[in-house]
Amino acid sequence: MSSKKVQNKNEGQVPANGNTADVVFPVALVFISLIVLSRLVTKFFLNIDDDVYFTNNPFIKSLSLDNIKAIFTQPYGGNFHPITTLIEAFEYKFFKLNASSYHFVSLIIHLINSVLVFILAGKFFNKIEFKAIIATIFALHPMHVESVAWISDKTDLYYTFFFLLGMLSYLKYIISGKKMLLVPTFIYYTLSILCKPSAIAFPFILIFIDYYYGKKLNKELVYKIPFFLVACIFGYITYFTLHVDTKLSIYLMPDYSLMERFFVANYTFVITSISSFPA
Repeated sequence: MSSKKVQNKNEGQVPANGNTADVVFPVALVFISLIVLSRLVTKFFLNIDDDVYFTNNPFIKSLSLDNIKAIFTQPYGGNFHPITTLIEAFEYKFFKLNASSYHFVSLIIHLINSVLVFILAGKFFNKIEFKAIIATIFALHPMHVESVAWISDKTDLYYTFFFLLGMLSYLKYIISGKKMLLVPTFIYYTLSILCKPSAIAFPFILIFIDYYYGKKLNKELVYKIPFFLVACIFGYITYFTLHVDTKLSIYLMPDYSLMERFFVANYTFVITSISSFPA
């Protein structure tokens, strides 16, 4: 066996699929998750941001062309996530202020994302145990299901949906070598970052995938240029929109010294990490 093949041992290889457990487990996970998370489908909005992004949000109250144009050109509440806002406008047309309907849609999207995570894990692991653990943690971990319980956090659900589709599309490209598959990957990525700027990490994830599959990073990096351009554009937009709302800017970024910001960031990291493990 040549040294080149040893070096690129992951290239073009995908764990085998088709096992019965690969069909049964996602169905079981959806069923269990429905039972566990159904209590989150309540008739209530929360008093944290739900008033800003739903009950008092003028952008979701109309689907007129002028309003859709405003959704894609104007930030709101210190954020710019037009696809999420547009989806919420469609939801508002049917649900008005019926909170339980929004929670139910959030639950369905979360379940779909959980299945996508299981499929994605199957691209890296053969054993059902690994895939099952990853998907179960994603589906049922208390920190993660916040997006179902908190309507204003629906941005996480939508951006994750497109993010996962983008990763699966890119893996198809890696396996097949068909460059046309980069087009849907880029579309999914763009939709994801239009749902929430957190998707800015997507191109870096693709580089890790390249490394895992033994691809030549310098060659593959050329295809990442459009992805990084979008990341830079939305990085700037996010920074800009955060400062459009002066009150929000003062609230989120008060006049702290560099040292104070350092300790605040570390405190947040520690508290979030501890909260990730339910008592």
